[in-house]
Amino acid sequence: MPSLEQFVCWAIGLLLIVAAFRYLVKEKLSFSFVLCLCAIAFFFFGLSGVQGLLKTGLILTVKDSLVQYGEKLDGFQTNVWAMRSQLNVHQTQIDEHQKELNDQQAKIRITQLNLAAQEENITNQYQQISALQGKLTSAQTNIDQQENQLQDVTYWVDHLYSNMTNETFSLTDTNRVVIKNDTNGFSCVCFKLAYTPIRQSVQGLYLSGGGLNIPIPMDQPAISYGNLLFQDIVGFDLNSTRLQLQYVRDTRRTNLVANIGRIKFIGSGAVVDDKLIAVFSATNIKVLKDDARW
Repeated sequence: MPSLEQFVCWAIGLLLIVAAFRYLVKEKLSFSFVLCLCAIAFFFFGLSGVQGLLKTGLILTVKDSLVQYGEKLDGFQTNVWAMRSQLNVHQTQIDEHQKELNDQQAKIRITQLNLAAQEENITNQYQQISALQGKLTSAQTNIDQQENQLQDVTYWVDHLYSNMTNETFSLTDTNRVVIKNDTNGFSCVCFKLAYTPIRQSVQGLYLSGGGLNIPIPMDQPAISYGNLLFQDIVGFDLNSTRLQLQYVRDTRRTNLVANIGRIKFIGSGAVVDDKLIAVFSATNIKVLKDDARW
């Protein structure tokens, strides 16, 4: 019994024969010839033997195609698995690199924190060094001052005995003594010394000039202004009394009053060249600040 494929092929062949006759009526021989050939081919394909051959070839072709597709699919799967394996390896490497990067970033953060702490320590140390430098500068200043003081002390010690000076004055010596008599037996006497004494170094003895000529120490220290020495004398005979003075001379002070005539008593004050240098009263004598600019 003919199969469905044979009926289809024969039906198509008949249609092609009909079409070929119509083109032949219209004198279109080429189209009619082509359609006749196609109709013959369909009638040929509709034969049972040809159908078997076609089916067998088709099955073989499909089988070969399926085998090839299967092989290609296996190769594709193999490639996919290989690629997946490579991707897994790459992903593992990426994860390891990411871990290393995280470790490096953690180390960098720790290093940054350490650097910040070190910068803070350096800043604190710089401030401490600055404060210490200030203290050292102050200490150096104090040391310099103390050194100057020690130099002064050394100077005075070295010159204490070598510059010790003794002078004896008679109160009637008008070349070296000027006297200002006041009431109640108080007299203000100015002595012109040979040198400028170091203040607080002057010591004196009164020699009354009597029979025994007993030396009497001065009851209060004399007051000096340059090489001028002021002393109040009470109860001594100005005509016979002498005064022995001992002092340490200040070799750095060379600007002296050479002429006793420059000293004058005006009222209750003593002046040198119209410059007031001392004031006195019935109880004390006050010498003004010695500016050493004569």
